[in-house]
Amino acid sequence: MENNPRFHLFAFEPDLLREVSRKVEARFKNVEQSLVLSRRAVLLPKLLEKIRGLSFTEIVPFAQSLKKMEVLLLLYDYPFTSETDETRSKINVILTTRYSGTVGQRAWGLFQQDLTDRFLQDLIRDCYYQDRVGFMGIEETFLRLFEPAMEEKQGIVHGLVSSLQKASFSTREVLKKWKVKEESLLEEELIKRLFAASLSDDRIIKKDGVPYIVERLEYLSLQDYKHVLKFYLEAREHLQFHFLIMEQAIRRLLDPRERETEWDFLSERALKQVHRWLIGNELKKFFETDENNERIEYWKRFINYMNHVESLKDPSVVFIYFEGFVVVEFRKIGAAYFYHEAGFQQFIHSKIHLANFKHSKNTAKKESMLKDTNSMRHGIKLFINKLDHRGDWQRKFDIQMRQYLKE
Repeated sequence: MENNPRFHLFAFEPDLLREVSRKVEARFKNVEQSLVLSRRAVLLPKLLEKIRGLSFTEIVPFAQSLKKMEVLLLLYDYPFTSETDETRSKINVILTTRYSGTVGQRAWGLFQQDLTDRFLQDLIRDCYYQDRVGFMGIEETFLRLFEPAMEEKQGIVHGLVSSLQKASFSTREVLKKWKVKEESLLEEELIKRLFAASLSDDRIIKKDGVPYIVERLEYLSLQDYKHVLKFYLEAREHLQFHFLIMEQAIRRLLDPRERETEWDFLSERALKQVHRWLIGNELKKFFETDENNERIEYWKRFINYMNHVESLKDPSVVFIYFEGFVVVEFRKIGAAYFYHEAGFQQFIHSKIHLANFKHSKNTAKKESMLKDTNSMRHGIKLFINKLDHRGDWQRKFDIQMRQYLKE
């Protein structure tokens, strides 16, 4: 039979059947909701009047006697913010007594857009305790993370954030399994609080990955973004910053060397680390065409002593500013020129603004204008030294750098 071409092995995959079932269920649910809402104007006022007149001891028997239509009226018009606290508590008892998956789904959906209503939070807790195993159809592994949140005295959101921090699964996966809707207020608040509580170390970054962190940060308002970013930056030195996070920060807040007011939420120490990261990034871009990384690795050691760097495209050159002196490095590996800062500013840097420099197409000539070996000009100290990058050049540079930094 196995070799008979008229017979084929068949494995049933009910994916299509499930999809059709979901569509039919959704269609009837919409019809049901439309029917309920069409009767709302007539039935709901009378129902609410009865509820207001009942004592709490009468609510459970009353709830058990209600028709499904009447329960759905309460559910689809929830949360009744114009009613008294007593009436709202009674409605919660009714919906909990007549609990179904629809009640849980409706409550969870409403909560994602209203995080402060305490009656809505109470209803979610009651629904959860009614259906600890199957609440919202959430998988057991992820539903267990709900338990602490339901018991959290500071509110469900606070508890969910705590569970997210402790979860071994990625934040993206947990939120999906919890059926948190994308771009909902709940998602935004969870991400904001989670990052504020967790970005001071690298655990969540390792768990979720830098691209995800950057993706979620992008959705935060500027005020919330600054609030969260502060925790990240204040806890690190510049060498611990992640490129994608910093790239986003510079894009959203602009370069602090040009718009420092956008960075006034940081301490002086943290802002200094941002400046150092920018210096390091500038040097990295300049030296990226070197066949080896020797120059960038060397200068990275001195970033903490640098005031700033400035690079030109033509000629391709970088000016590295220290306290009292400047180092000039050229893209083409040759010699580095060391100048006294005051003399450099007056006699070297000033040349880049001259017309014969800006409009010249002779790169070699422009480079030569930045090489001046006169120790003094007009009584002002200028040239200090030039050191090439041949042989054991790092040792020679170290000797000179130690001397210059002491001075």
